[in-house]
Amino acid sequence: MTRSSLVRAIAFTTLLGASSAQAQTSDPLLRLKELEDPRLAPAVVRELGALSPQKVVGPLLLALERSPGLRAAATRYRAYELLAVLVEERGSEAVIRHDAQVRGLVGGLGEPVAGIRIVCARALGLVEGEHRATAVDELTLALSDRDPMVVATAAGSLARFGPAASPALPRLRDLLVDGLAPSPPEPGEVDPGPELLVALDHRLRANLAAARIRIRGGLDAEELALLRGLAPRDQGGPALAVSGWLAALEPARMSAEPALAEAIRFVAEHAGDSVQPSRSRLDMVRALGRVLSFASALPDADRSAAIEAFLVGSMDEHDELRELSIHLLETHG
Repeated sequence: MTRSSLVRAIAFTTLLGASSAQAQTSDPLLRLKELEDPRLAPAVVRELGALSPQKVVGPLLLALERSPGLRAAATRYRAYELLAVLVEERGSEAVIRHDAQVRGLVGGLGEPVAGIRIVCARALGLVEGEHRATAVDELTLALSDRDPMVVATAAGSLARFGPAASPALPRLRDLLVDGLAPSPPEPGEVDPGPELLVALDHRLRANLAAARIRIRGGLDAEELALLRGLAPRDQGGPALAVSGWLAALEPARMSAEPALAEAIRFVAEHAGDSVQPSRSRLDMVRALGRVLSFASALPDADRSAAIEAFLVGSMDEHDELRELSIHLLETHG
């Protein structure tokens, strides 16, 4: 089954699950056995998909690891379909702590269907406790997947672990600098064409940058320069992530940060871009104001870039953004 088929299945079962007010509340382990029967499986996915992920995800992953019936090809797909409904909709409610559960997800990373690998990469970001190191190792390996959406999802899950995911930093940087090597489409998939491949590459690099910021605490000047070369539509997310980095920098080390100037210019460009959401621009302007307050001896060009963003914000329709920008102009202008 292709990735588009999995996406349609997820959307359909999610819609059914959301409208199932009479979802059965019997033991999920007993209901999971019914996934082996193709006549009962749709109702199982619908009903268990409407329950709390905390109740279902753990038993489902244990069953994927231990049940021969669930390991059969067709049944396994239905089990991962249910996992997709639970993780995509309310994944933050699930916690994965047990070795067998982690193994169930690691096994999914080897599935031939990219949609299943995406779901498992996302769910591995929910692992807590002693098995986090295993999750980091497997997600780092998933950064070498041939599918850019699997790679982007793995990067997002690694970002959830923060500094604990530091073993992934070298691979994240290689991908950010070099991109993902193109590969021919899998059997049954349509060749996306060069334009879509470029768009996917840009979006992937944006996710990689956000992950490196969460894990390492920042980017270097070369990485920031690469982000400024992305398509404008793909720069907003990284710019917001960079502004979060600036907002969290300790004042004592701010002036010594080698990439500070590049970061200021990158954030300032988007803080003054009306295409970006007002709330995002508010966070960017706030971060720039903090830098001007604490960084000593900023070059005139960098200070001017921040002031220009304040000028644009001072005329914005968003009240909080406008008032903050006017205040920062009065303080630093």
